[in-house]
Amino acid sequence: MPTSRKKPWTPPHRTVLALVCLSVVLLNAFDALATLEIARRGGEEANPLARPMLERGNVPFFLWKMGLAVVCAAALALLARARRAAWWLLCSAAAAYAALAVLHVYLLWFVRHP
Repeated sequence: MPTSRKKPWTPPHRTVLALVCLSVVLLNAFDALATLEIARRGGEEANPLARPMLERGNVPFFLWKMGLAVVCAAALALLARARRAAWWLLCSAAAAYAALAVLHVYLLWFVRHP
């Protein structure tokens, strides 16, 4: 009876980790700036956790959002060297921010705000 053994985790190369981490941070920066522009045009922040920070002002909102993204992306990148789940979470964050960027482009270019 064969035993099923899991393949050991082979982490991605440091360069790949750095690029995915950088993409999360850059896409987050675009998200923050696009959110500020949409709010300036009369839109609202849909994220209930970020809404209070946006009400405090543009700079606190941007710094809070960037700080959170940098810390989380760096932590996941470091954990991804040892844990497969952290790698998948980091890739999922990059994919989610890419989808959010597409939504922001649509809202900025095609939706008229009051």
